[in-house]
Amino acid sequence: MTKCNLFFADKAILIEGASERIMMPQMLAKVDKEYDTNLAIQYISYVEVGGAYAHYFYKFLDFLQVKTLIITDLDSVKRVKRKGRFVRAACQVSQGEFTSNSGITRWFNNPTEESLLVIKNKTPLQKIINKRRIAYQIPEVTNTIPCGRSFEEAFILANKSLFSISGRGCVLEKRVYDKAAEYSDNKSDFALKYAINNVV
Repeated sequence: MTKCNLFFADKAILIEGASERIMMPQMLAKVDKEYDTNLAIQYISYVEVGGAYAHYFYKFLDFLQVKTLIITDLDSVKRVKRKGRFVRAACQVSQGEFTSNSGITRWFNNPTEESLLVIKNKTPLQKIINKRRIAYQIPEVTNTIPCGRSFEEAFILANKSLFSISGRGCVLEKRVYDKAAEYSDNKSDFALKYAINNVV
């Protein structure tokens, strides 16, 4: 769907990219089946906003008064020294200091990177503004390891046996991080494989 569908939608889901767009119908079908809902037959506009750019839509969504779920990545980063200066580099969540996701930081009214610990501990109520709700990766059990930094990592964590991954804590998180990196250049292939060929 395109962004103009937002004008006519009953609800909207903003997603980052191809993986989420391809897998969304399967996810909604699972939710409908498990919770006896009817999301699959509602007019839901799926808007691919690319990366962490959902914040550009916040005021527009408030104007439309459409119920919206924003699904975005946690995007953990840490400070590393390169060529004599500190830069932000992607890292496992347990090593992260900040989120580099503008959609998340702007949600909580911080124009710059936000402490990852603060972000991970936001309450469900803090993730709702007007008719908008933001969702990003958090540990399955509060204050535990592991936690995915991206959609692909969270999917792998939830389906460890499918990827022949085992372990606990930081060891498991590292294995998942490395496995997701194998798909970093081909996220569409990842989604197609697990949404169509190997439905979980």
